[in-house]
Amino acid sequence: MADHFFLGWLMCSFALCDLNLARAALNVQILAPGFVNTPMPSTITLCGPAFATGVDYLNRIYAPDMNVTLAYVYDSNFGNCASFTDETVNMVSRWLYEKRDPKSLTVIITPSCAMDPIVMMQVATQWNILLITSTQSDLMMRNKVLAPTWITTNVYPAQHYGTAMLSLMQTHKWTSIFVAEEDGPLAFYNSVGSIVKRDLQANNIQHVYFKYKAGDSALDFGQFLREFHRKSRVMIFLGPAESLRILLV
Repeated sequence: MADHFFLGWLMCSFALCDLNLARAALNVQILAPGFVNTPMPSTITLCGPAFATGVDYLNRIYAPDMNVTLAYVYDSNFGNCASFTDETVNMVSRWLYEKRDPKSLTVIITPSCAMDPIVMMQVATQWNILLITSTQSDLMMRNKVLAPTWITTNVYPAQHYGTAMLSLMQTHKWTSIFVAEEDGPLAFYNSVGSIVKRDLQANNIQHVYFKYKAGDSALDFGQFLREFHRKSRVMIFLGPAESLRILLV
């Protein structure tokens, strides 16, 4: 009987041990590289609080089965998004070599003003790490041989912005268009503007492209609007909301 008791105790011990192993917490490390010196949607200045709220939610809902940590990678010494982008891969690579826990599941989640997406995708692929971008994507994502671990929440790659504008013009039968771009710290408008301009030229669309410096006190918006009125009746404005309000007033 004692043998039966010991055997039963041993089986229960192994069962409890297996159960404890099965319930061991999954540790997830989220790495969030991003630019911080400009308050725009593609920086962790604005995206960061949402990331932190999401991590708190995951830990609250899935504890004790999962433990999620969040680490920001940034350098406030960089004055603009473009200069920070040049250093992002080096900063992320340093973090992966020095701070990554090999026993944890690592994920890179980042907005667009942080990186060259193709280079970052190559880093994530080599480390076999999931890369999630919030406002940046590329047609290369379709090729899962080249980009096996990259997904995005962006529904429309930037390469198609020009196509979208052309489709809008064709839908409304517009034959000419006036494009105004504010050249300032937000690189997004310059990126979109260059694509739109390229596609308008490639399709022989009559257009005027007006580019002005942000904060230019010499700019006369009244004269600007009169010029627009002479050239076209449709405008694409590529600039922040505060500049658009000045234009509308």
